[in-house]
Amino acid sequence: MKDDQRIEDVYVHIMEDLKSFIDKEDLPESFVKLFNKFIDRKLVKSIFMPIIYGKTQMSTAEDIKMALKPYFYPAFKESFLLASPCFKFWREYYTEMENLIRLIRLVGWFASTCESSVHYVTPFFCTSQNYMVKDSHIIWVYDKVNRKKRKVTLRLSSRDKRDRKKTEVSTFVNFIHQKDALIAMGVISKLYEVNEPIYTVHENFISNPLVSVHLPYIYLEVLRELGPPLRFINSFIYENLVRLAKDRGDDKEILGLEEKRFTEMVLTEDLIDQLFACILPETIKMDKEKLKVWRANISRFKTFYFGYTRFVCCEDPSSGSKDMKWNDHVIKWEKFSSRLNGQYCLHH
Repeated sequence: MKDDQRIEDVYVHIMEDLKSFIDKEDLPESFVKLFNKFIDRKLVKSIFMPIIYGKTQMSTAEDIKMALKPYFYPAFKESFLLASPCFKFWREYYTEMENLIRLIRLVGWFASTCESSVHYVTPFFCTSQNYMVKDSHIIWVYDKVNRKKRKVTLRLSSRDKRDRKKTEVSTFVNFIHQKDALIAMGVISKLYEVNEPIYTVHENFISNPLVSVHLPYIYLEVLRELGPPLRFINSFIYENLVRLAKDRGDDKEILGLEEKRFTEMVLTEDLIDQLFACILPETIKMDKEKLKVWRANISRFKTFYFGYTRFVCCEDPSSGSKDMKWNDHVIKWEKFSSRLNGQYCLHH
């Protein structure tokens, strides 16, 4: 929201920042002028919104090429040259979001590597994600029209091989979708309590005019009641990684942490190391190459976790500190939640 209390569209905000960033990059001046001239909200949304789906720089270059095609015909090489600073911009301007996305994805990767489903738990429902590798199966069918046999390849899910890559990319998408559903169900629950009509598709709420004027305030009330965001992150780690450690029963220190205590703390580096040592599969332990990847992902996990927690706990996120406290996070959350007022997300 701007200082004059007008709601600012998030993609318009990103677009203005992106233009400033592109101007400073070492790119051919003609490219910069064309990009800044023809970029619009639609193109910005097509670049940055799908990042949570694991969008690659290659596919982004194709989007840029198609978006600029009505005005001139850029070569793919030129489009790729423009896509590169877009991803660099995202990493530098929205580091905390990049950390969060990659952190949640890694939880999915570790769960899949440990031969476990990814679990998403809310007060309303629990869902399970279990992607398996697709195996090719060849069958023969008879074509009655042409009177001959044809070979058809079917892609069927394997029963015992998990798709780690798809699991990793999909985990954050499903994590966010579930939070959207939780918020929507929270709004519906409040209106159900007072017996008011409500219809929803995702987070689009439709009701009669008398109720509609109150919907933004109910929506914000539900957001505030969700509480500090780090609780959701820690809870997700607990459900998918700590429960694996508890099932094995190898580490008494981790076993002694109840879920409420675990979710309302900033994890320490020692605790993270103990957790991953506890869930390390024997098949990974005995394979040097796989163990190298496992350890590299632990290092990435800590980088992303502490990068995110610095942002939500510290007054100066660039400090590099690892000594974050839960109370500091609560204080920052209370400051932020106190600003959640007004008619957000209201469309007449």
